[in-house]
Parts: sequence; structure tokens; C-alpha cells
Amino acid sequence: MNEDVPESSGFYDFLAWLEVNKKRLAMAAGVLIVIGFGIAIVRYVREQKELHASAELLDLRPPLNAGTNAVPVPASSFLNVVNQYGGTEASERASLLAAGALFTEGKYADAQTQFNKFLSEHSESPWAGQAAYGVASSLEALNKPDEALTAYQNVVNRYGTQAVADEAKQALARIYEAKKQPEQALKLYDELTRGAAGRNNTDLMMKRGQLLKQYPYLDRPATNAATGSMPKVQMTPATAPTRPAVTPAAPKK
Repeated sequence: MNEDVPESSGFYDFLAWLEVNKKRLAMAAGVLIVIGFGIAIVRYVREQKELHASAELLDLRPPLNAGTNAVPVPASSFLNVVNQYGGTEASERASLLAAGALFTEGKYADAQTQFNKFLSEHSESPWAGQAAYGVASSLEALNKPDEALTAYQNVVNRYGTQAVADEAKQALARIYEAKKQPEQALKLYDELTRGAAGRNNTDLMMKRGQLLKQYPYLDRPATNAATGSMPKVQMTPATAPTRPAVTPAAPKK
């Protein structure tokens, strides 16, 4: 029969193990403290960097009472924030603002490059749709209508649930009008004005009306389909039905 082992023996064994390995434990604890302290420092530095970047970006914002004659912020100022505070959310916003500033300055090729750079570096950004629209606008400003059409259509296809998609459709309609393709333009205007929101947009309705005024034949099929009536055909002497000649009856005797 085995003798019972005292319950306290396990505790004493643990104390003995601690005594033997206390140096290793102290070293491991020291390493963990250093790692934790390092992580805290990195987080602090990152937060401070974000705060400084946001502050500089806010400083570039024109005052509320600047009026319409305020001097636009140059693209170089936004790019300084990008270069100095890369990796922050503020630098991401500054990158897109720099592209917009380049467009405002008339540097359309540089703007297109900056918009494309934003898309390549921030493809999942909530502002990616705006950047894609900026690429298309830059191509249109560079007088590249075919490339702009493709770029605007890309905005509609990829960001169809965002408001920028409607802006792209308006741009597509504008280009189709310039290319003398009114049928394509009317199709887009019909899509945009479908529903209460579109019908209440006076600018869109006016553009659609001007298009129909310039190309009145576009409205005829729609009118006939809406009323369910057959299109009227103007009769000409060649096509008009001839009435049979009536011979007077002979008088009765």
C-alpha cells in the first residue's frame, strides 16, 4: 500500500522550481516589459503623427469668411503634408486634395497622375470613387473624349451606389452630345431623371428638354408609346386612297 503524498509537496516543488529558474523568469519578464513599452511608444508616436498631420491639414483650410476671392490652396502645400506624414489618414486626404488642386490649377496631366497614384495606393479608400471620377475629368479636360468615356463608364460600373456615379452619367451624356450621339445622351438623361428625385432636378430636366428641342425626332417614339396611339402618317396624292367614281343613275321614265 502506497503512502499518501502530502498536499503541500506540490507547492514546495513549485517554489524549488522558481528558485532554480528565477534568473530566466526575470529575463523573460524584462523582455515582455520592453516589448510592451515599445508597443506603447509606437502607438503614441503614431497618434502624435496623426494629430500633427491633421492639424497641418486643417491649417490649410481657408477661413469660413474668406469669400469667393480667397486664393486657392496650392497643390504643393497638400503634397508637403503627404510627404511629411505618409501613412496617416490625414496624408491620404491630402493626397486627394492635392490632385484636386492640380486640376484647379489647370495642370490636368499632373492631376490625372496624382489621381491614379491615389487609386493605386488607396484602392479601398472611401474616396476611391472621387479619385476615379477625377481621372475621367482630367482626361476630358485634356480633350481625350474616347478615353474619358471609358473612364466615366468605369466610375458608373465600379461605384454605382455612390453619388459620384450620377455625376459620371451626366458627364457621359455631355460627351455623347458633343460626339453627336443624342440617342445615347437621352438614354442617360432618362436614367437620371427617373423617379421623384430626378424629376425634381431642374438642371437635369432642362438639359433633357434642350436635347429634345435640338433633336425633336427623339421624342416621337416615346410619345406614341406613352399614349398607345399609332404614329400619324401624312397622306400624299400618291398614297391617298382613291374614291370610286360614282355614275349618276338614269332618270326613270
